[in-house]
Amino acid sequence: MIKVIPASSMARPVLWIDLILFLFLAFVGTWVIVYKPWSLDAPSAAALAGAMYGGAAVLLGNWINRISEWRRLLSEATLRVAKIKVLIAAELVDVAIGLMDSKRLMDAAITTLNAGGTVSRTIDLRMHVPRPLSLTDSLGTDILILAAAEIDALATLRANLAITSQRMEALTRGETFGLLTATELSNGLGHDMDVLAHAVRLVAPDRKVAIRNGHPELLIDLLQKAASHPTSSQP
Repeated sequence: MIKVIPASSMARPVLWIDLILFLFLAFVGTWVIVYKPWSLDAPSAAALAGAMYGGAAVLLGNWINRISEWRRLLSEATLRVAKIKVLIAAELVDVAIGLMDSKRLMDAAITTLNAGGTVSRTIDLRMHVPRPLSLTDSLGTDILILAAAEIDALATLRANLAITSQRMEALTRGETFGLLTATELSNGLGHDMDVLAHAVRLVAPDRKVAIRNGHPELLIDLLQKAASHPTSSQP
């Protein structure tokens, strides 16, 4: 698990105490040389100031080392976040393609039924069950490196996909399939895509996808288009 150093930690005393003490000792050393307090003669004042300057130099070196280490850790954390987001984005694309295919299937059934056609009363949706976020789940506690809003969006997506999967599995086991069920499932898939679009907006807002060798489009736009209801199902 990577150690994350947030930017706000720069305000913590542990990163600034050495610099504050350096400035204090440098100031006092200069004051001793200029004003020679406590009836010090010039050699004594110079010796005392020299000791203070020496201590100030050590503290300044410590502070520089602390800041360098903080910057190194921050750079590593930033790179780690970028890599994790690339992996998650790839998985979200995979999930998006599956959801869009499933919704097209449901919308086609709705269109057929609204036109007076017939569809099978049973349906096997094993190939259309939302793809699990296996890679994201495998990150474990490393996912905590992401922002809270990003983690919440992924958790919400995971929960919604689980509900849709359960509904599809029930239909596959033999539950009656009809217009009401198709509409319910289509609406659920549309909601899943809205939730997914929100997650993509946070994790990979610039991610583009080319559908069927078409022109690459923003995944967010594709999801928002696909989430709409089929025109033929409207009153």
